[in-house]
Amino acid sequence: MQEEHLPKNTEVSGTSELQETVAISASGMESVNLHLIGSRRGVTRIIQSLHALGFIDASAWSRLVSTKNRGQVISVATRYVSFELHRDKST
Repeated sequence: MQEEHLPKNTEVSGTSELQETVAISASGMESVNLHLIGSRRGVTRIIQSLHALGFIDASAWSRLVSTKNRGQVISVATRYVSFELHRDKST
């Protein structure tokens, strides 16, 4: 993974964490945005671990991008999940 830099005005949390942001669509598909923030070594390790578990392919992640915090990078990915819409069986 190649490292890039965020614009100087981009704010990123200072702690290493996996954050998920959920957006639900009318079709029953849900996109889940995953954000990994931490050291280059730590983020790479989590990407490899999630790939090994079959959760998300390693190629789905963005390039490692440096944050304004020294030694910290961010990588993002989107995963799509399908849910059946609940239908009223009484009609």
